[in-house]
Amino acid sequence: MRILHIGLSSVRGGIESFTQSQASALYGKGVVFDYADIYGGGICISTPESRVFTLPNYKRHPKRALRELTALMSGNSYDCVHIHLASEANALPLRAARAAGICPVLHLHFSSYNGLLRRIAHMLFGGIFNTTLAYRVCPTHASGKWFFKGNDFTVLKSPIPTERFRFDAEVRRGVRAELGISDECILIGFIGRLERVKNPLFALEVLKALTEKYSGQEVRLLMIGDGSLSDRLDERARALGLDKYITRIPYTERVNEYLFAMDTLIMPSKSEGLSLVAVEAQCAGVPVMLTDTVPCENKILENSVILPASAEEFADAVIKCDTTLSERVQAYEIFKGSQYDIKASSDILLSIYDGLCRGGRK
Repeated sequence: MRILHIGLSSVRGGIESFTQSQASALYGKGVVFDYADIYGGGICISTPESRVFTLPNYKRHPKRALRELTALMSGNSYDCVHIHLASEANALPLRAARAAGICPVLHLHFSSYNGLLRRIAHMLFGGIFNTTLAYRVCPTHASGKWFFKGNDFTVLKSPIPTERFRFDAEVRRGVRAELGISDECILIGFIGRLERVKNPLFALEVLKALTEKYSGQEVRLLMIGDGSLSDRLDERARALGLDKYITRIPYTERVNEYLFAMDTLIMPSKSEGLSLVAVEAQCAGVPVMLTDTVPCENKILENSVILPASAEEFADAVIKCDTTLSERVQAYEIFKGSQYDIKASSDILLSIYDGLCRGGRK
């Protein structure tokens, strides 16, 4: 079975991580993923036997991109087409599927519109996602009801290889030693694309509040990710005099190890579906501090909290957070074999693909 995926980019994020893990899990069951690059900048992941088809950037050349994507869908006899949706403005892949006579998987990866531009995009383009034939998938019940209106949808949780995120105290000690962080230091983390929607600059405000309000407590910030705000982030950190407290790492395959080293993870996203990073962190037993702009389903463990977007409130929560290690390994037991486990999630996705291959419709 060969599946064409559309909506991945050159920057590693939740969509790319989701697809990579599903490709690895399903490859042993005879499923191979191909990728249509509609941004023209390449695809940041590589999966077994996959092919990448580079198309014109759909924002600059929409007519050419639509024509070539329609031809790609029509001419390669794909068993299924899987469209990942991170913005209402990108309706082009669904238009191409309609032109090719294909019922695709339409996979929503966010929960609500945030900001004026997104509200306008929702009004302008939202209709096509509810009137075109598609099998609809979303991260939470709330996001499906909001975006897909009265259409049926399937909730597919963000999956992780749970065993990989089982807390390891020895790895924690090694990584903290590598980073030069003492046992007494509180290490807060931020993991995500350095883009406006992920709100990385807020992490600096939290760090500033911590250093000013709790000056007697040693604290460091570990930021993992890259994106268009990278230079601005560095400039802002220097302006605030915080750069000495910050370690920056681009995308890394060692996310699990860095999570073991952290004492808490802050996630101040302006909009989010069910965050893969939030699931990974909590499986590793890391308390997650979430803004109240994300779905409550992102809070899975009791020691994670949802807060207003206030740097002082985040700082207070970090200090109050229980950072003892004795309970962290037990978090894995909650996730093992659950709907968040990649094995369970890949079985659901395979059943969706099988249904569409047999002519099933949603």
